[in-house]
Amino acid sequence: SIRLSYRITQPVNLLQKLMKRVQEGNLDVRADINHNDEIGKLGEDFNFMIEKVKLLTSEVTTYKVLRRESELYALQQQINPHFLYNTLELVSSIASINSCSDICFICKKMSDMFRYTITTGNVELFSIKDELKHVEDYIAIQNMRFDNKYDLVNSLDDDITKCKTLKFIFQPIVENCITHGFQHGSLKGFIKISGKIKNNMLKIVIMDNGVGIGKYRLKEIAKNLENAFPGTYDLDSDSIALINVNSRIKLKYGDRYGIKIISRKNKGTSVIFLIPVIM
Repeated sequence: SIRLSYRITQPVNLLQKLMKRVQEGNLDVRADINHNDEIGKLGEDFNFMIEKVKLLTSEVTTYKVLRRESELYALQQQINPHFLYNTLELVSSIASINSCSDICFICKKMSDMFRYTITTGNVELFSIKDELKHVEDYIAIQNMRFDNKYDLVNSLDDDITKCKTLKFIFQPIVENCITHGFQHGSLKGFIKISGKIKNNMLKIVIMDNGVGIGKYRLKEIAKNLENAFPGTYDLDSDSIALINVNSRIKLKYGDRYGIKIISRKNKGTSVIFLIPVIM
């Protein structure tokens, strides 16, 4: 009887001590109870619970870090915006007086991009139409730099452009097209944005006719997208834009959403966005 009582109370006392250590913040404890009965099942449930708590704690910590970084970045972007607006307007006015239409054009596009960049307030989601305008302004400036080297085709229907999404998810990908896709090519760059809605899922594709990505590098990028989280990747990585956009989408909407990449060497690249339909 004493032996049976010890067999029951000993593992229960062990669990009690482990729970005390968990209360003190130690999430690395595990119950080692070799019982093929309810006591053993209790130990297994305890270990499962601790693993779950540890995972959730890690996710919350990462989310807090990302949110803090985003808040700091937003503050940095809002430093004396009126001075920058006024400077652009001044440059535009001087250019207009001197009949420099190209400079006026660039100032207008830069001003629009800057205004969109620092617009925050209580707005978290923006229309896809706004995101496209930001991309068009960016391409317009690049075409001034590179003698109309890039063609941007938008084939999105009005129903799609009215949908809401996170800010700055398209322009970084288009910039990647120019920086990496057309980096070594002499042909005219072609970028097409298309999309469709199916089963309350919005699928948008940004496709280019650039140099493409080799199989090995494509696998590397796919692995980075799957494993990397903001704050855990190399800031010098050439996948930073892809990782950042993918992570932000997943954090906002869940693991079901994000981006995927399809590419072949010398055959161009397609970046596929999967986001929920929000009107």
